Amino acid sequence: YATLELPWIIPELREDRGEIAAAQEGHLPIVVTRRDLQGDFQCHTTFSDGDDSLEAMAEAARAAGLRYIVVSDHAGRDGLRPEACDAILAEVARVNQRFGGEFRVIAGVEVGIQIDGTLEWPDEALARMEFVIASFHTDFGLPQAQMTARLLAALRHPYVDMIGHPTGRFLGKRESSALNMEIVLQAAADYGVAFEINAWPQRLDLSDVYLRRATALGVPLAISSSAHDRDGFAVLEFGVAMARRGWVAARHLLNTRSANEVLEWRKRRLLRHRGKV
Repeated sequence: YATLELPWIIPELREDRGEIAAAQEGHLPIVVTRRDLQGDFQCHTTFSDGDDSLEAMAEAARAAGLRYIVVSDHAGRDGLRPEACDAILAEVARVNQRFGGEFRVIAGVEVGIQIDGTLEWPDEALARMEFVIASFHTDFGLPQAQMTARLLAALRHPYVDMIGHPTGRFLGKRESSALNMEIVLQAAADYGVAFEINAWPQRLDLSDVYLRRATALGVPLAISSSAHDRDGFAVLEFGVAMARRGWVAARHLLNTRSANEVLEWRKRRLLRHRGKV
């Protein structure tokens, strides 16, 4: 690098996607590190298909250096019914009281996106939660026009804060769904809906290529472990690695904000969304 009169280019950026020109111009990004993460935006407990209680997951997240988690148990046909709201909110309140402000649980759900783009929970239940993730869990192989319209419908929903594992890929098992990513990323930017960087090694979704485009459009991003047990938070490092490959800086991520800042972001997003419908 000294011989070529170039600044050091970190290994994750060495993909021949403009990093040499950026280095020559002094525009290399300062990408996110694991130390920048304050929170995790998707984890599961014994309320749905997780192995550990909410309290145990909160303890493990705090031990991993986090300050908050979004608990997001599966909601819909294969998960929690809307009647579970009371129990979820009560348990979140109990755990938060136990930590006394040293750690925060944000009450959320991961709700399925149905084939027509509607969600598997009614609006009155979603309105009670502090954070809502919408994800594909069925019908991944629909034609591109139908899959794109399905995701656009979810993006337009007023209570959807984040799209989970957006392309639906499962490495070694299932290819990404046929989506017009340019259209859906532009819609996400327009509505202020975050896209997930799912850190689970079989997902790593969004990919680095789409992350680069997402940041250019101003789409909010959030790294999630999708932890289903106390050990699951360890995979956050893989989400960080994918983010770094996608030129993602700390400022692009909700994770680098405090819990209170995330909730304020959500309030502003809801107000902005209502002005568009």
